[in-house]
Amino acid sequence: MKKYFFIAVILAGFFIASTGCKKILDVKSESSITGLTYFKNEADFEPYVNGIYLKFRDFANSPTYGEFRSEELVVGPNPALNRDPAYTEALSPTSGALDYSDFYNAIGHCNLLLDKIQPFTFTNEDNKKRLIAETYALRAYFYFYLLRIIGKTPLMLQ
Repeated sequence: MKKYFFIAVILAGFFIASTGCKKILDVKSESSITGLTYFKNEADFEPYVNGIYLKFRDFANSPTYGEFRSEELVVGPNPALNRDPAYTEALSPTSGALDYSDFYNAIGHCNLLLDKIQPFTFTNEDNKKRLIAETYALRAYFYFYLLRIIGKTPLMLQ
């Protein structure tokens, strides 16, 4: 009985090892969107700019570097707010309040779009110019926001 069990285990192991999962691992992902696969026609650029506007809205609606650091808020009964590093003006890399990676992420998206749109031929050149202008304006806003928060900031144009 042990002999048959041992042979069955070896055969099962051999079967699993011989079939493997290489075929499963080599499947091309249909949902991966990169700069190499996304910008195929001019209709791809408008949604990408709209996606950058989502980042713009996130920054504009965030009180961390706006209202918290202004005179609009007064000390009140909310102890959590009174300890917030942005509210107490305790901005430092160690306090966790100076995380500007999201800003550089948005700037990177602007740079990617500007890089991909320049050589692309549009049927309506005015639409191309509008998208380029919007992207430059968004990138300028992100840099303005960084300058307002931390002062000198590295300029990344590529």
